[in-house]
Amino acid sequence: MITTDELKVQLADYGTAVKDLEEALAIDASRKRVQELEHTMSRPGFYDDAELSKKVFDEVGDLKGKLNRFEKLQGLYDDAETMLVMLDEEYDPDMVPEAEEAVNAVGKAVDELQLMTMLNGEYDHSNAILTFHAGTGGTEAQDWAEMLYRMYNKWAQAHGMTVEVLDYQDGDEAGMKSASMMVKGANAYGLLKSENGVHRLVRVSPFDANARRQTSFASLEVMPELDNTIQVDIRPEDIEMQVFRSSGAGGQQDFVMGAYLSKGGKSFICLSSTFFNKKTGQLESRIRPTLENGSIVTDTRANVHYLCTEYGCVNLKGLTSWEKAEALISVAHPDFREELIREAEKLHIWRRSNKI
Repeated sequence: MITTDELKVQLADYGTAVKDLEEALAIDASRKRVQELEHTMSRPGFYDDAELSKKVFDEVGDLKGKLNRFEKLQGLYDDAETMLVMLDEEYDPDMVPEAEEAVNAVGKAVDELQLMTMLNGEYDHSNAILTFHAGTGGTEAQDWAEMLYRMYNKWAQAHGMTVEVLDYQDGDEAGMKSASMMVKGANAYGLLKSENGVHRLVRVSPFDANARRQTSFASLEVMPELDNTIQVDIRPEDIEMQVFRSSGAGGQQDFVMGAYLSKGGKSFICLSSTFFNKKTGQLESRIRPTLENGSIVTDTRANVHYLCTEYGCVNLKGLTSWEKAEALISVAHPDFREELIREAEKLHIWRRSNKI
């Protein structure tokens, strides 16, 4: 059995860690900052600016969360210290296990808070978006993907976080093919970013009649939730232009010009109309492209018909020229829609009754 002297040594080490954490987390400065922000929130007209008020609320929430975690640690330390003082005054062997449990609780809280101090990356404090994909292997891989999905759900709940399901596609027989969810909570991305990658499971498959051992794979992509304040810098040397044209009778040109980043896996869409100039013998652009910073698409490839901009997504597969023009103009930059409509009218694939 552990002695009270050993518990005192452990608690003294934790006491030093608590003081270091108070300094590292800038607890006094955080309390002053909360008071300043609360004073700002009490001013008339504060809620008139929705964007500013949201930033203030988010900052206050983060600061209060940090203060609450430190105050909880301080309370656990005080309780353990009081219990050891009581054992000194009146020794009771039955109280030693309880005192040991109290000291261990302090150690666990110190470890958790020390981990929080190391999460100082640019997006570590953001919410996390988790995307699961079953690998090759059919039902076995789909079942493994669902096991991962449930595991991270339970982890989030155990750590006081909330989960919002964004997408879920069932498997053929069991499990799931893919799913996306958002984990909302303090330092969600910082805690989960190391889980990004391919996860492997080796087991005797319950779906194999011969009870053979199977290896299953499932991928997990972890991304931070970003707001609209991010700046997107596009280098001209990273842009690859591709023009898509219809091959139907009459040689009508589609309204699509894709600008694909050759690096980073991102895709940017701009809409343009092109025509063949018989005088110059050149393929010329009727209107300027509408590529804008922020029109980020992460799931578009050059040979698919599904195109997205920051104003919406459209599936062009199987559409007529009329329907395609309407769909594309609906997701064009607002500043260029009228210009696009005029070009579509010249090609006789637009009616003013169309809705955008």
